[in-house]
Amino acid sequence: MATLEPDRNQIETFGEALFRYASPTSFVSVRSFLDGAKNQVFSIKAISLNQGLGKLFDLVEDEARRAANAAKKVVFCPPIATFTNAKKAGKLDVADGLTLSTELDKNPDDALAKLEAILGPATCVVKSGGQWIDENGRPVDKLHGHWRLRIPARGEVELAKLERARELAADLVGGDPSHTPISHPIRWPGSWHRKGEPRLCTARTDQSREIDLQTALAALEAASIAEGRTSRAKPNGKDQTAGGQQYSSPDWQKLIANILTAEKFHDAIIRLAMKLLRSGMHDGAAVNLIRGWMEAAAPEQSQRDERWQARYDDVPRAVSTARAKRWGE
Repeated sequence: MATLEPDRNQIETFGEALFRYASPTSFVSVRSFLDGAKNQVFSIKAISLNQGLGKLFDLVEDEARRAANAAKKVVFCPPIATFTNAKKAGKLDVADGLTLSTELDKNPDDALAKLEAILGPATCVVKSGGQWIDENGRPVDKLHGHWRLRIPARGEVELAKLERARELAADLVGGDPSHTPISHPIRWPGSWHRKGEPRLCTARTDQSREIDLQTALAALEAASIAEGRTSRAKPNGKDQTAGGQQYSSPDWQKLIANILTAEKFHDAIIRLAMKLLRSGMHDGAAVNLIRGWMEAAAPEQSQRDERWQARYDDVPRAVSTARAKRWGE
């Protein structure tokens, strides 16, 4: 068999996008496992980021090549996170939670579209090399979606929020729940998938895309409430979903998408404000969430024209109006 070469350009583009804000004193765990052998290690090597991303990519390329050409089938899958030490890479060792990531193994294209309607465009979308067979018997590429955090999650509280966001994202689209832990290994683009005929993992990356963790978590919670996936306790001890009312997921997705694509700002803001308040969200949180969606739609200052700024400034009034209408019902 010819030597399988990793794609260095794919590795660098992916790594530069997702490790942009990683702590320089933290470590990356470059690891791979024997396929089908539960947790049986093929190779684990740690590298400190104080050596620079170039040294990290050298190691990733070398280890991806070793995994691709090993006698046995090997899964190359460094976690997209950094760690506090060079020896362990478990949940308690995470230094930086860098991304909100989800493995999309079922209906991958629809699942990605649904999450991007809630969170905005992903920073990286990886074709992992695996395939899902649709209802017509056609193979569809499985995907991994990665949204880079504007500020990495650090410390117990923020890491717990990120893990919750990953859990909600997977639940909303039927993603692989095993990837909820931030320390979970995952394939990199530029490496080879060898479960069947070798396939190169590839990605499309938009370096400019990133999300705010608080906004993303609130958006995912709101979407989960809308689908009846999250219960909220009432004072009498009974549960209610979305303020006692059910809302169709497509309705929420369309309204959020209108904001993220800068279409129909006014109507979308008013209707979303009402839905968020009905779900039990406080006014200030609703304002922050809607503004967060608007900021995600226009991450660069040059994209924020007078129309955008006017709607942004008007969000508190829109929420107050929605609150007044809510209590007037």
